[in-house]
Amino acid sequence: MSAQTGASGDIRIRLLREEDVEQTARLIAAGGTTISGLADAGVFLPVCRDALGDRRVVMVLAVRAGEPVGYAFAVSDWQEYWRGFARRNPGIGLRVAWSRLADRVGIGSSSGARRPTDEATPEGVVPVGTTGRHWGESSPTIGKVIDVVVDPSCRGGGIGGKLLRAMFAELAARGVTRADCRTEIDNASSIRMEIKAGWTMEMTGTRSLFGTIDLERDPDGEPDRA
Repeated sequence: MSAQTGASGDIRIRLLREEDVEQTARLIAAGGTTISGLADAGVFLPVCRDALGDRRVVMVLAVRAGEPVGYAFAVSDWQEYWRGFARRNPGIGLRVAWSRLADRVGIGSSSGARRPTDEATPEGVVPVGTTGRHWGESSPTIGKVIDVVVDPSCRGGGIGGKLLRAMFAELAARGVTRADCRTEIDNASSIRMEIKAGWTMEMTGTRSLFGTIDLERDPDGEPDRA
């Protein structure tokens, strides 16, 4: 997960709407979010559409003058969701399968985060195995926060933190009791924000840290629905 924050101005935090879908898909692709190494708007368009009706997909936007300038994106029961997604979108499913196969055999750059690392433990990060949890766990009560990104023109005003709080509140309102994330070990700004937000960030022995946090209902933090 990446966290990028910025000068807010007149920013509204709300859930994705139908009229936001195409622009948000382009914003996500431009923000560097990937699904198994895939990072184009054609991949994210059906995900955004799912966020309109599938309670497992949560898409929270930061909107300025009617234009999305940031997003937080999470999926609960993620293994079942992505299986269904691949069946509904077979062309994308084949691309994801190929990307995962390439990752396992070390083709391309996406495998870098999974390579072993001997880097020093960042400040505030706990050793491997401390939480007793791992990214591979999946259930309707576990949400995977895929990304939190804010447009460069809006960074510096805490929008990333606001998006994250709204994401937590919306997940909890949908019955999710735990959120997980993954962050590259050299992404110092994201690690600092995640620890400040209450995540426990854990070494994994690779270049990707594992983060986890228990969620509670926070009606005041929920994003606008209107």
